[in-house]
Amino acid sequence: MSDLAGGLSVASVSLSNSGDNTVIAAQSGKTIAVHRMKLSLAFEETVQIKSGSTALSGPETMAAQVLDYSDEPYYRTAAGEAFVISLGGAVQCGGTVWYRIV
Repeated sequence: MSDLAGGLSVASVSLSNSGDNTVIAAQSGKTIAVHRMKLSLAFEETVQIKSGSTALSGPETMAAQVLDYSDEPYYRTAAGEAFVISLGGAVQCGGTVWYRIV
């Protein structure tokens, strides 16, 4: 994880386990606001974005996804909850998440 200009931080995504995978750890009393994301999977699989255990998106079948930078976050966790990517199966998933802690 590193800090980018304008207060954005970046987290590397490297997952291969099915189920919930924490990408950005929870921070007490703070939310995680995701402003950009790039994911690439080895093959098509179901992906769901979560705030802790609460779904922020429906399950989507994809092989890749790119969300270009937006001033308004695409996803925002609840205070004190982790940013989680849930994979429907054991598939290699790599990428990057750009975010702010607020």
